[in-house]
Amino acid sequence: MRIIHHHEWQAFLQRVQHVSLRDAVRFMAVSQPFAGAWLNAVPSHRPFALHTWAMRLLVQRRLGLPLTAVAVEGAVSRHGREFDVLGDLATNDGQAGHQTRHYMVLRELVGRLRSVWGSAVEYEPPDYKDYSDTRPDLAIHTADGLALGDTKVFDDVGSDQSAVGVRGAHVAMGNVLPRAREVVLGRQERGAPGKAFNPATGQGHVAAVDGQYKRALGHCSGVLVLLFSTFLGFSPDVVELLRRAAEERGNKLRGSEYDDTTWSARSWTSYTAQRISCVLARAVAWELATAMQLTRVRDARDD
Repeated sequence: MRIIHHHEWQAFLQRVQHVSLRDAVRFMAVSQPFAGAWLNAVPSHRPFALHTWAMRLLVQRRLGLPLTAVAVEGAVSRHGREFDVLGDLATNDGQAGHQTRHYMVLRELVGRLRSVWGSAVEYEPPDYKDYSDTRPDLAIHTADGLALGDTKVFDDVGSDQSAVGVRGAHVAMGNVLPRAREVVLGRQERGAPGKAFNPATGQGHVAAVDGQYKRALGHCSGVLVLLFSTFLGFSPDVVELLRRAAEERGNKLRGSEYDDTTWSARSWTSYTAQRISCVLARAVAWELATAMQLTRVRDARDD
């Protein structure tokens, strides 16, 4: 997938003056690595299949179109707000929370990594207190030591339409990756005190913050911020982890993977990216539909 460079994005914004900040953030979000992997998946096998209702919702969100399925009368978000027609609030503030999408994506990611490193990959290791104050989502025992991973699924636009982050329109995952890294890794103080931080330029003073894995950073070989976007893009740490796993496998499929895949995913990378992407897509669509109480949303071919 081709990455859009900063100067190209600026030129695009100058040509399309009417584009809103929310549209600009969405455009940047759907341009990230593997954000379109689910669209390349051939649904002839269960891991790559999406129901028509889910495909419709996700395509509409990807294009910034109003959802054709609307919330039932009286349905409101967790904090009592009325849902917008683009589904942004539903993706951020649903009554059920975000446990489902986190669980589904994490399980699939661990499964794909275990196909490479086997039992060296732990799912939510129980003995984490020896090296961390926070239970990691996964741990990988490597020759270089113990590497930890924390999985996040964040939305680039956010639930407050009046406060869409400016940085997300200029920098890849600019509205979500800094927050994820801050929560997981913390941050060091930088910039001159007294100078306000500008999110569009990255200039100004930033105060120090301790992350959840502060102690783990002194005991482990590394902590990965495994961030996924609700617009289905993969963050740099996810991309790098999959690259290392593919290199270990020679980027080749083995055994039953050949029976589970299709002609559009003949390498380990494409097979894995499509599987994770489809799981993420199903989880995001289900959370959105559940939040808006779209109980009648289903595949019309089931009638």
